[in-house]
Amino acid sequence: MLLFIYNTFLTFGIIFCLSLAFFMWRKRSLFLSKPPMHKNGKWCLPIEVTAHELGRIEGENPLLKEVIIVANKIEEPQNGLLKAVKSNFKKNICYTFFISHTTFESELKRYIRVFQGLAQAADQDSKNIVKVHHLTIEWEDVPYIFYRAKKSLESEDVFIFGYRGDQQAEGIANNYTLMGPKQAYTIFNLISGYTKNKSLSTMTPNAFVTGQTDSTSTESILSMAEQTSAKGPLQ
Repeated sequence: MLLFIYNTFLTFGIIFCLSLAFFMWRKRSLFLSKPPMHKNGKWCLPIEVTAHELGRIEGENPLLKEVIIVANKIEEPQNGLLKAVKSNFKKNICYTFFISHTTFESELKRYIRVFQGLAQAADQDSKNIVKVHHLTIEWEDVPYIFYRAKKSLESEDVFIFGYRGDQQAEGIANNYTLMGPKQAYTIFNLISGYTKNKSLSTMTPNAFVTGQTDSTSTESILSMAEQTSAKGPLQ
């Protein structure tokens, strides 16, 4: 009898451990990808993230004020990013898009279809929390995402960090790499020169922070700037 009870408990114990291991494997991104933190004036951010994991940075950052997306087109967010957008809309956090000149009209219609419903679900006016601007060039590079965030809960000083996607001419990439401050400022400054919206030009190099150093040269970005300048701005 005792042996039967022992074997029964042992069997249930093994099943429980296997179930727990399977659950942790399914949710491994939640354990391996820590949410962003801000300690002692430095940002602690993951270097490599998937689009789903990037949603955690957007949705769980209490200091976030604005999300700025630079891409060829607008894509509907999925999974973690969709959850972050819904959460941020409720917190009245603004999403600003800068997209290619020739796709602006069609992308504006896409934005209305995708984001109006999300804004209404959050009881917000989409015109106040989503802004779409066109660049004066065709953005054939990978998508970039910049985050404006407060230095602390008590401060109104704004800092910026950014991620670079891995797929060209897409609205949302599969994976993103954290940019160092120099690289982030270079691309941010480049973008400000190709839009009539001047809000981007007010940021100085000191506003760009990250918990990491530059791991990628800005030569490729500057090369792209030269190529787009040679084409000339579109009117």
